[in-house]
Amino acid sequence: KLCDDYLIDYLSENSKYCFFSIEPLINYIFLKQYETQMLRTIYHAKLNNLTKEEIKQNLRKQYV
Repeated sequence: KLCDDYLIDYLSENSKYCFFSIEPLINYIFLKQYETQMLRTIYHAKLNNLTKEEIKQNLRKQYV
């Protein structure tokens, strides 16, 4: 979880100002995978009847 949070911070800070390179594309792909991972976590938590507080503890940092 800490590694994912660090990576999100790094990508969001360093790829803001690069327009004509590969960084925005890599950032987009990584963030889409990250978003699907969060949706899977929420879906499985709902199937296992976890409360909202327990689900929030399991989620990673939001990038938006």
